[in-house]
Amino acid sequence: MTGSSIIVALNKAGELYLVKQWRYPLSSYTLELPWGGRKPRETYLQAAKRELREEAGLVAQSWKSLGRVADCPGIVNELVSIFLARELKKVGTVTISEESDQSVATIPFSKAFRWVQTGKINDAVSIAALTRAKIFLHL
Repeated sequence: MTGSSIIVALNKAGELYLVKQWRYPLSSYTLELPWGGRKPRETYLQAAKRELREEAGLVAQSWKSLGRVADCPGIVNELVSIFLARELKKVGTVTISEESDQSVATIPFSKAFRWVQTGKINDAVSIAALTRAKIFLHL
């Protein structure tokens, strides 16, 4: 099991960062939080920091673990660690070349959660992470 990390990156204005990217198996674009797999010998937090920088061009000064969820327990044994990242600073552009058909958007947290309710955000791990963040932040 390698595992993954997903990041709820929340700025001072209460906006979060979503990645819009083409997902070939679905033949459509999805809106997801920044997330991805760990590299060998990388901790979940190290993976989260790397993924946030690669996918959103951000670094965070504040990190809070919101636990782990099973990605797809009927098929794989992967656990995804959820992190809340705050005190964000833009440090560059997206650097992942294999996911070049992607863009980053900032939207209010409340709007993202409405998109969860309407199905505009349908990535299960992003939904779980947003729900954990909403509970933790008492929103």
